[in-house]
Amino acid sequence: SSTSLDDLGEQSQRCEVLQTAVEILMVKGDVRAALEVAQEIRRLTKDLGKPSKEGNAILTEAQIHHATGNTSQALKLAREAQVTFRQVDDKKGEGMSWSIISEIQKSTGEQEDALRASRSTRALYQQAGDKRSQAYAMKTSTALFVATSSDEEAVREAHEALALARAAGDSKAEVEMLNLVAQATLNSIIKRSQEMCDEDAINHISLHEDQAVRPAREAAALARKMGDKQMTGIAT
Repeated sequence: SSTSLDDLGEQSQRCEVLQTAVEILMVKGDVRAALEVAQEIRRLTKDLGKPSKEGNAILTEAQIHHATGNTSQALKLAREAQVTFRQVDDKKGEGMSWSIISEIQKSTGEQEDALRASRSTRALYQQAGDKRSQAYAMKTSTALFVATSSDEEAVREAHEALALARAAGDSKAEVEMLNLVAQATLNSIIKRSQEMCDEDAINHISLHEDQAVRPAREAAALARKMGDKQMTGIAT
């Protein structure tokens, strides 16, 4: 009936308002209230019969628990969301779930598990045709490669992330990925130089430093072109 449709519309709007409330409460540091509101959003989305919305609500709960250091509950909820999205073949939602799982595992030092989760994230975003999100998934895996001293893989992953950001036509993502290339390359140069005697190390850095400086300069130039002062500051 039209009344039932109106009720569903009101519930959907209420969910949106409550989501904003969660964000405000988290900024204020009122975690308990934010969690209560997030749980209410989950109840409402379940009543709406919208699995993808319910999955998003579960992920919101997971992120709140992760922010408060309750990693076991955060991981449990993120996995629950992943299953929810998979049941309705929501590739992007499932990708988001794996992304959060990866972040949780990274924070607890489970680098290899986090890297596997990050790869699942990228594969799902690829299936969804979302190049921008693929780029950010690769940004995460680049950081994980750096953490595990897989420097060559980190540089290669950073370059692939940059290519995806450019293919997506997202200038802000391109600035971030140019910086990522610069950071991963510089890290690789420094690590390699530490294995050398002083003279060879100086020569090595002098010979290769432009590989890191060039993308950093490109990032700064693009940020200035965008008129984004914050991104220019990060890129400089």
